Amino acid sequence: MKYILLFLCILSLSCKYNVANPVGTLRDYTEGSGVIYYVSSSSSEADIKLALMKNKHSLGKYLIKVSATNDTSNSATNILNEIKKALTNNSSFDNLEVDISKLEGITEIPASVFKDVKNLGSISLSDKVTKINKEAFSGCSSLNNVRFSNGLTDILDSAFSNCSALTLVMLSSEKLTNIGTNAFSGCSSLVSIILSASLKTICNDAFTNCTKLANVEYLGKTNSISTNCKPFSNGTNPSNLYLPNASSGFSGSFLGKSDWKTNYSKHIPN
Repeated sequence: MKYILLFLCILSLSCKYNVANPVGTLRDYTEGSGVIYYVSSSSSEADIKLALMKNKHSLGKYLIKVSATNDTSNSATNILNEIKKALTNNSSFDNLEVDISKLEGITEIPASVFKDVKNLGSISLSDKVTKINKEAFSGCSSLNNVRFSNGLTDILDSAFSNCSALTLVMLSSEKLTNIGTNAFSGCSSLVSIILSASLKTICNDAFTNCTKLANVEYLGKTNSISTNCKPFSNGTNPSNLYLPNASSGFSGSFLGKSDWKTNYSKHIPN
């Protein structure tokens, strides 16, 4: 009889404190505590899902934050695949934030790694990332914020195509030289872009079908971008050019357009 009573007591406590499931237990965290739960470069899909649920309870948002590491092994890249699986297999987790800014073992974002992940809301990249490969974030229709790497040199073809929630693209890396064809095509909510002074090439149609694009800010003092670049097409026709570091010299064609409303010594207004 005493064993039956002991079993019932344990069962009662298990239900009360959700002992069977580590998500939601008092041992793990307190609701609204503000504690951040990290994953590592070797975390599995299950580990990532658990951290997502904990952070939702603790912070009020779905967050994946990878702890600092210099790991250059395959696990550093594998974590991106595990993150993708956690996102695609839990589509009810909305507007997810992914922070890999401390994952310094990754220098390239692989092609198609987050392609068509519909619930990715934000991504923060490490400054060690130099290249974003083809279609890496293509079709991420909820992606509304990207923290680009300060070491970024190349954005390849269609890397952010059809990211229809993006409103601002800030490409201020002083090492960025190339933006590929269709890199931001179909970003239908995009209003403003900021372009680095180090850019040499913006391929044709890089910003095609960005019908709301109105403002371009170029950080150069003089134009270093190839005069053959025609990145705007199919309804993309920005009108305002902001040149915070220039006081003259942009009276002719720039990025295939000559009808700019030019604003010298000014940034895009907030």
